[in-house]
Amino acid sequence: KTRLAYDEKSAKEAYAIIGPKVVVKPVDTNHGLGVTTNINSEIDLIAAFHHAQDESGHRDVIIQEKCNGVDFRLLVVGGDLVAASYREPAYVVGDGESTILQLIEKENTNPARGIGHKKPMSNIRVGGAEKYLSKNSKKITLIPAIGEKVLLSDVANLSKGGSAIDVTDMVHEDIKNMAIEAAKIAGLGVCGVDIMCTDISANPKLSNPMIIELNECPGIRMHHFPSVGKSRNIASVILDQIIEEGPICE
Repeated sequence: KTRLAYDEKSAKEAYAIIGPKVVVKPVDTNHGLGVTTNINSEIDLIAAFHHAQDESGHRDVIIQEKCNGVDFRLLVVGGDLVAASYREPAYVVGDGESTILQLIEKENTNPARGIGHKKPMSNIRVGGAEKYLSKNSKKITLIPAIGEKVLLSDVANLSKGGSAIDVTDMVHEDIKNMAIEAAKIAGLGVCGVDIMCTDISANPKLSNPMIIELNECPGIRMHHFPSVGKSRNIASVILDQIIEEGPICE
């Protein structure tokens, strides 16, 4: 369920229809900018509404129901599903001695991480992590126990420090067809279909998949350089399709 809001009044009206939990998104940003999840009060709703407006510079804001499950990106090229990834939000694992801040700084020295999109993964943003932790009554100076996994974001984008696990060979046939049909309806030859569900390999009647976004210019580094799983040469797939079939975006 999705509604478009343009002021506080229409945002509250949308929340009354879609709630009790919603996600707020700008209409025209990318990389998770301005997105706020797990909103369950009008106070948080209005704060998220203005945050989305500030990030996009556009008055219209998307209010969307909060879907259950985890975040998957299915990539459709030329009417075929060519890759799929489970995207995990940024996190660190405690060593019993270091603060969360120190663990973030250590993780950001990972050779696979870098500024922007220069490496397979982006650096974890300290400011964003601190804000998320504060919202969950934690401080960045906390020392997690050995082996304790500390989530640092509620958005799974790689641009915010998240990681990707290849699940291409696990996608249920019906969910695969759902993604392909969505790309077809949108008229996109290259389309990143974001799906929330409990199990990408299970029958949709059990996993309850819901499409939350269609991306007309999807990033492909998550498929080329997954943290876990098989690398998929998506750039080659896209180029081959263009050479063989001509332009693939309508």
